[in-house]
Amino acid sequence: MAFKFGLLVLVSAYICSTQALPSCICSKEDIPVCGSDGNNYINLCYLECAQYTSKKIITVVKQGPCDDPLPPVPGCFCHMNYSPVCGTDGKTYGNKCALDCEKKRNPGLNLKHDRPCVR
Repeated sequence: MAFKFGLLVLVSAYICSTQALPSCICSKEDIPVCGSDGNNYINLCYLECAQYTSKKIITVVKQGPCDDPLPPVPGCFCHMNYSPVCGTDGKTYGNKCALDCEKKRNPGLNLKHDRPCVR
């Protein structure tokens, strides 16, 4: 099992790194990874797409989801489609829904623009 998982990650990494990333076409295969930016990604290809679109280095911190010290916002359920937006807090959110959920916890938060934040 570990060999298959490792091989799958290796193949996914190779395919994602050799394909033209501007289109960011990734499979929906659920092999979550935690990025060094603190965000969860559906799989390695989504992380690499985020790295390309944000123009910053994002590495895999661990296989599986990030440890989130904040409890989930009650009643907030977002799809996993990666369509990054930038909040006025300078943080990139995976999509507008994720930003809106965080806004329930932080009412002063707003949408800055419809693309990843640049630091």
